Amino acid sequence: MATIKDIAARAQVSAATVSRVLNHDETLSVSRDTKERIRQIAQELAYVPVKARKKNDRKRKMRIGIVLNQPSDLEKDDPYFYPIRQEIEEECMRQGVEQARIFYLPTIQNDPAVQEVDAFILIGRIHEEVADFLQRNQKQVVFISHSPNDEYFSSVSIDFSQAAGKVMRHLINQGYKKIGYIGGQERENGFRKRVAIEDKRETVFKELMDAAGYSYKNNIHIADFTMDDGYRMGKKAIDQGSLPEAFFIASDRMAMGALRAFQEHGIRVPEDVAIGSFDGTELAQYASTPLTTVSIPTKEMGRMGVRKLLTTEEGDLPMRWVLPSRLIVRESCGSRINKLLES
Repeated sequence: MATIKDIAARAQVSAATVSRVLNHDETLSVSRDTKERIRQIAQELAYVPVKARKKNDRKRKMRIGIVLNQPSDLEKDDPYFYPIRQEIEEECMRQGVEQARIFYLPTIQNDPAVQEVDAFILIGRIHEEVADFLQRNQKQVVFISHSPNDEYFSSVSIDFSQAAGKVMRHLINQGYKKIGYIGGQERENGFRKRVAIEDKRETVFKELMDAAGYSYKNNIHIADFTMDDGYRMGKKAIDQGSLPEAFFIASDRMAMGALRAFQEHGIRVPEDVAIGSFDGTELAQYASTPLTTVSIPTKEMGRMGVRKLLTTEEGDLPMRWVLPSRLIVRESCGSRINKLLES
């Protein structure tokens, strides 16, 4: 591999001159012809700067592991988290990085393969005790879609409060006053425990309803983030009577289940009840009534997680990247019908 000394010998100048030319030092007093000659020789010798060589070597040597908080069969059925993992794997391939393997929370502590991995990407709401364990083993970590402690760990996520506010403000702006909420219980997953934590979506729902002076008593239904529980909570809301005018539902999967429950009981969406959802998965656009939802850049989160690990140097401070979300308005919220009625 060519060095600065090799270029200097062929160009008949000093190594210091070559270094300053290749580093675009504008204060260097040499002729334009000399600069062009040095650059031409560097190109002919296929010279690669030391920084670039180190970066490429680092890519070739780095082995990245992915930590999941759920078994692979459940993860593949998850339209939110599975695309993140897929994009991490694809970005590793694009960057020429060796991806060692997938790790699962219940077994990672006793898995000897941890020692074969240089850095880890933790997907989902994983407790910081897992990151502490990895860092004690001299491993880099970055969280995706969660930030348990910004002071100690880097992460790539969205602002869940801001994203939830986009759905709620849209529903309120459509004139809905009696709005219900269907969601799940958020939990941080540790090695052997699951700790209940605040769900920003539910918090924002309550804050904006309170600010508007609207009551939501008996119209909050909490279960798990599954289609089955969305269906079950939809039926519960129907059986309870006095159905709200609209629902903010915390995931597209739950919204699909609730939509099915409403349709089975002859309740039309959005004519009888409107729905605003969350996640922006592919499911949303193919629902029997396409869902208004907040789109989350899941693939971008996975991609940036890999790039973060590749660019981190020893001693760098933890950083949090917050990616933008986007409200996608479709039929389920009733805004298109409202516009037609207004016109």
